[in-house]
Amino acid sequence: MPLRLVLTSKAMLSRVVTSTVILATLASGCGESSPAAPSTGPTGDAASSADTLVMDRNGSLGDTGGALAEANMPEGSSSKLPDAGGNDRDSASNPEGGIAAPPALKWTQEGPMYLFLGIWGSSPNDVYAVEAGGLIMRSTGDGTWTGQVSGTGERLTGVWGSGPNDIYISVRSNVVLHSTGNGVWDHHVFQSGVTFSGVWGSGPNDVYVFEAGADHTKGDGTWSPQIIDPDGQPTLAMWGSSATDVYAGAALGTVYHSVGNGIWIPQKQKLGVGTSSEIAGIAGSGPTDIYAITYKQIFHSNGDGAWKIQNLTLATLESLTCVWALDKSAIYIGSSSNLYRSGGDGVWLGQPIDPKHPSMSIYAVWGTSVNNLYVATTLGIYHGTP
Repeated sequence: MPLRLVLTSKAMLSRVVTSTVILATLASGCGESSPAAPSTGPTGDAASSADTLVMDRNGSLGDTGGALAEANMPEGSSSKLPDAGGNDRDSASNPEGGIAAPPALKWTQEGPMYLFLGIWGSSPNDVYAVEAGGLIMRSTGDGTWTGQVSGTGERLTGVWGSGPNDIYISVRSNVVLHSTGNGVWDHHVFQSGVTFSGVWGSGPNDVYVFEAGADHTKGDGTWSPQIIDPDGQPTLAMWGSSATDVYAGAALGTVYHSVGNGIWIPQKQKLGVGTSSEIAGIAGSGPTDIYAITYKQIFHSNGDGAWKIQNLTLATLESLTCVWALDKSAIYIGSSSNLYRSGGDGVWLGQPIDPKHPSMSIYAVWGTSVNNLYVATTLGIYHGTP
């Protein structure tokens, strides 16, 4: 299989060419290159309310909003359950499982109110978020965010790292960013026309960027192309439990699996129906606990190739956008208006992040515990705590 090398000269070799080093010290006016801020934003008002049990850029860098407590779900939900509160997991469970769900959290808007598409961290005091206008933000977990120059004005679509000294960012352009955590971002530049919608890896020697198939690196600066869907359907999501157990989700509902050898095998069962079959996310806690979402449905697999639907009642115009698992008893799904959480028993509790902005989409979830979560949204970064 051909390699795509990142060179230090201007010569082109295969699909990847030279990289440029960008110092990540943000000037005070740098945020102005991002999309225009909305005219209104979250306030500091806080309120308490109930969960719903569903069975079947307005501010400068470093600005923070107020704490935002949960509110009732939209009308049409099947039933309601009072929140358990506190630091313990909710007592809600289905009749069979008796599994406690992760707790509802109070949410605080942090940083600029721009469109953020990805969030990841190596620890509670090392968190990165990436924005649609090319801005990289980093926080030490204290509520303030420092901007870093990405060297591109293109949309940053995802962020992942193997640790504090090895971070990758995918770009809706022919470039992948890499940093050793020192605020300097190296550009891995691919041939014109290539773009990336996400990044995932199992470790420093096993990293993928994907959209038109995938490109894989062993962390040495060379990239190998991989064909995932033979018909050219875009790869929309990727996750694995290890380097030898990797899943990719394509348009039209096909899930592919690889043992890390560059060969992708389609699973027989397709997910979703019609226009709702595009796979919006894949995540899990291990090889026998995997979740996949289309825009309208949740699926779970034990790793045997079979996928079972978990029922969730969505509002008419609501769509699922992302899925992330902290562990087997703490799974989170973002939508175009709510954050859903489950203890792993198929029961999902919903909560709007900001009741004042009920149509705020959630594009990524990450955290270090059920009491320390971050979400990337259309109106900035929100931090959830008890």
